[in-house]
Amino acid sequence: MPEASPPRVVLVWRNDVLHGSETFIRNQVDATRGWRAILGGARRWESAHSAPADGNLFGSAPNQRLRRRPFLMTGRSSRLDRLIRTQRVSLGHAHFATSGTAAAGTARGLGLPFVVTVHGFDVTNHAMRRGRRGAH
Repeated sequence: MPEASPPRVVLVWRNDVLHGSETFIRNQVDATRGWRAILGGARRWESAHSAPADGNLFGSAPNQRLRRRPFLMTGRSSRLDRLIRTQRVSLGHAHFATSGTAAAGTARGLGLPFVVTVHGFDVTNHAMRRGRRGAH
């Protein structure tokens, strides 16, 4: 009998993992079948929905906040790059446009297929921002 291949990996991305109102993200990760879903973020929030295994690229210490800022501005992070490579991620899925724009640069640089689900505030507010991240 042939050995089963390991499931493909999807990285579910949210810059801040995981606000208490975002039960739908935890539900998505927990209900994913046929793939191994991992939840990643630039920093981890303590809530009823966060778990110790959730990704936390930068932490909350002052020096880590300084390291997080260039990532949020450029969309590039060697830490995210390393997470994607070591976990052998096949697909990235970000929730909210703000999280999508933050992780898209790294995904693009690695040739990783990447989708973004927008939910509400990011559709109306995000486009109104000035500069690279907005429509103006």
